[in-house]
Amino acid sequence: MQIDLTSASLVASCMLLVYDWACTLDQEADYVWSHPLSFRAMLFFMNRYMPFVDAFVSMSLAFTQNSPEKCVKHFKVVTWFTVAGILLCEVILMLRTWAIWERKRSVMIGFIILILVAAVPSFVFTDLELNSLVYRKVNTGCSRIHASPIIIGAYLLLLFCETVIAVLMVIKAIQHLRPPYSPWVAKLYRDGLLFYLYLLILSLANVLIPICVPALSNWLATPQRVFHSIFCTRILLLIMKQGGPPSSPILDSTNLIIMPDYPSGSGVTDSSGLASSSSMPA
Repeated sequence: MQIDLTSASLVASCMLLVYDWACTLDQEADYVWSHPLSFRAMLFFMNRYMPFVDAFVSMSLAFTQNSPEKCVKHFKVVTWFTVAGILLCEVILMLRTWAIWERKRSVMIGFIILILVAAVPSFVFTDLELNSLVYRKVNTGCSRIHASPIIIGAYLLLLFCETVIAVLMVIKAIQHLRPPYSPWVAKLYRDGLLFYLYLLILSLANVLIPICVPALSNWLATPQRVFHSIFCTRILLLIMKQGGPPSSPILDSTNLIIMPDYPSGSGVTDSSGLASSSSMPA
């Protein structure tokens, strides 16, 4: 059951990646490919295409004959790709939230501290877990017989990090979603909070499953990675669609988020760094 369930989740994750890529390829061509290379475009490409590496490597391992040594080696590569990808997603979410908070210095400093507090211990937890892996030889796939449960700490830190971002989003949503407001602004907040709820469920599952069903401890790692990538891709496409083309070939992080339609007096900055004066009634 473990192998079947894990393999099925890997196949579903890869197919979801391909499906989402096909559904949004036209938007990617319109809002990313047709403009000069920029900071936000580089973030987009890394977030969009890195999961194809670790997700498909994981799926190939599940359906081929592998030695225990090969399983350990490849799983280490997949895991570090996953860690890097999720960290990138968190940076994207923080940049978006920082922009919503009018690029306040205090918020920026808070996020820098938060990413360090979450990332550094997570790297340690991940390394300890990888060094504890033991696989046994099977006819097909990889069968793990031991792994340290310390990786739960990394999932808890991820959960804490995303909860902080969600709370900051809710605070600004209460302030900004007062008539008149732009429909796309409402969509930005709605999607952001829905994404948080979905990721919250996955993070909680990744914490509880190793405790309740140790044999399935790695079941949802790839789905969580894929959902992070897809959600951040959708957020970036929404922002690029509303923001239009970047003003210069290489943009700094303060120009990542463009919000031209906030109501006057909301205090949210547009791409020039000034408060937006335009508004669009709902």
